[in-house]
Amino acid sequence: MSSQTPLPVPTPRNLSQIRPLGIDLCISKSASGSSYITLGETKVKCCVNAPRPCNRRILHETGILNIIVRHSVKDQRKRPEYNLTTVLTELFERHILLRRYPHHLIEAWLTIEEDDGGLFPACVMGLFLALADCGVQMLDTISAASVVCAITVDHMLIQFAFKNPDGSLQLALDLNAHEEAYYQQLHPGISRVHLAYCPNLNTVGYLLCTGGSITYEVLQKIGDVLADMQMVTMAQAACDVLTTEINSAMIDHIKWKRREMRLALDGNSICPEIDL
Repeated sequence: MSSQTPLPVPTPRNLSQIRPLGIDLCISKSASGSSYITLGETKVKCCVNAPRPCNRRILHETGILNIIVRHSVKDQRKRPEYNLTTVLTELFERHILLRRYPHHLIEAWLTIEEDDGGLFPACVMGLFLALADCGVQMLDTISAASVVCAITVDHMLIQFAFKNPDGSLQLALDLNAHEEAYYQQLHPGISRVHLAYCPNLNTVGYLLCTGGSITYEVLQKIGDVLADMQMVTMAQAACDVLTTEINSAMIDHIKWKRREMRLALDGNSICPEIDL
């Protein structure tokens, strides 16, 4: 069997920085709330319908959340190691105040137009923004980030994919698809932490770990037994930065809506020109 063709080396960059985040709200005329989010080259469109009466769960006093995730291009790339629909449902069923929507159904659709890494944070933040645009009540803002740690143990030799200038272990934030595939090829045991964070409540909304596990013995050998906690801390710091961008986008959107309402009262209503 022929060996796998080595991937080209990724373009050097600061692995402690987040790729550019782009946010557009109210991009669909047919949905009650919508968002279009880009994280690097990853592109996700989210649409939400306003809560409507539902005959299911008649005995329950809470609403129902139904999330559908689809790719605009079939077999776009390798599917993630977790069920994205399940993860999003578990997160937002706890985060939305469903008890305020008894016997009502909230439907959401996510369309992944391009997956270039960072799919978890893009989908989490995109869905939050679409729900907020729809006026659905939630506990807090949600931001999300992913952090990678790559350690290879070959007998007594320990190698790091990412190193600080002094040679110590470095963590990588928000890798794109090519970067992750390249380092995965060199270090099959790559570990990932995906964090959804509620900044005002200072609470973890969801914590997901995928890939290989790092044993305590390995962490002892490299002299950094808290590396796993550092991954969470780094993801939380990234979430704080992203929260600022999310809040800014929401404030700008509210200002736009107010201008639209004033113009509508004057008989000169405006609406978004695109419906992606």
